[in-house]
Amino acid sequence: MDPAEIEKAMDKYARLLWHVARGVLRGKASDADADECVADVFIHCWEHPVDFDGTRGSLKNYLCLLAKSKAIDRLRRVQVRVADELREDIAQPGGDMDEALIRRDDVEALLRAIEDLPPSDREIFKRRYLHNEKPAEISDALGLPVRKVVNSLYRNKQRIQKLMAGGNM
Repeated sequence: MDPAEIEKAMDKYARLLWHVARGVLRGKASDADADECVADVFIHCWEHPVDFDGTRGSLKNYLCLLAKSKAIDRLRRVQVRVADELREDIAQPGGDMDEALIRRDDVEALLRAIEDLPPSDREIFKRRYLHNEKPAEISDALGLPVRKVVNSLYRNKQRIQKLMAGGNM
């Protein structure tokens, strides 16, 4: 692909690619992450112009496949980042929490535990630890008192910490 083709493709397919990336990332990453996936697709096309083979399929399908792939990669990075942030926030000094959260199975269990939270608590938790929003911002966005947001975060961190330590929720 030459630069002029890439520019035309950007104008024509950027919105579609954003929706493809957003579909993969929905509820697990921000809209900004979807934006970055679309940008990564076009950067890839610019850096690797010979990768597209028109005889194997359409440009539209090729770009959608790239967008989906970039979104999956982004999702993996986001999950690791979330696990790292939660490890820092949940772990207590001297405990085994650090070692437990490093193991991949425990990260997956942690993510499942987050998904098992009630929808309102899950939304608060994701906004705080996935989107890095402050409790006041979460409060404004969800129309909740700041104290309720802070209490939800505290209660659910305790709940997840207990689960990761081997207790019941």
